[in-house]
Amino acid sequence: MTAFTEYKHLTTLLDALKPFPYWRAWIAFATLTGPRWSEQARLRLENLSEDLTEVRIYGKKTATYRRVPIEQNVLKPILRDYLDNFRDKDDESGLLFPALFSGHGSGVDCIWRATTFHKHWLGGWNPLKDKKTGKIEPHGTKAVGVSEKIQKALKSKAAFLSYGPAEWRHCGGTAMGHAGVSTLRISMWLGNDEKIARRHYIGHVGSTNWPLKYMTTEL
Repeated sequence: MTAFTEYKHLTTLLDALKPFPYWRAWIAFATLTGPRWSEQARLRLENLSEDLTEVRIYGKKTATYRRVPIEQNVLKPILRDYLDNFRDKDDESGLLFPALFSGHGSGVDCIWRATTFHKHWLGGWNPLKDKKTGKIEPHGTKAVGVSEKIQKALKSKAAFLSYGPAEWRHCGGTAMGHAGVSTLRISMWLGNDEKIARRHYIGHVGSTNWPLKYMTTEL
């Protein structure tokens, strides 16, 4: 299982993302709350509590909402900054993270499509129509991903700088464990059976505590 092994990995990544506030907020949320990518892509502003202490996440597998605390020391300030200063005020979709690009049909509902999201995070290719033949060339122009940009800025190829949605979910469960949250509670927040969460979503924690704070009220 791949996840952050040090608190410094989390802070290094989030610091590197300061020039990209949308991505910084997305990844802070993903790595400290641990939703499935499809769940986060569909989160709505109304799912957040007014004081940013918790979020209601709809799980398609269970067709129910689960209440998950918003981490207070790192995530809450980043989320508040994003909401106050960077989220598009003209956006009417009601989504917490409306898609920045309209590729693969997301222009209608403002929800990211996985292919488009991964291309703009990890890098990829924009299709290009050949003017002579009319054919679509899949490898038209290079799209430089945000992950590639921060790796270049830091002059580092550290693996955690190019983690994606699957790893971020693992990071979320692991961060909760390092904050002293029980595996049972983590499994409830992630929307998984405890055995599955322990086996697949929570990395080795040991005795190392990270300076994170989750409001552990009853769910």
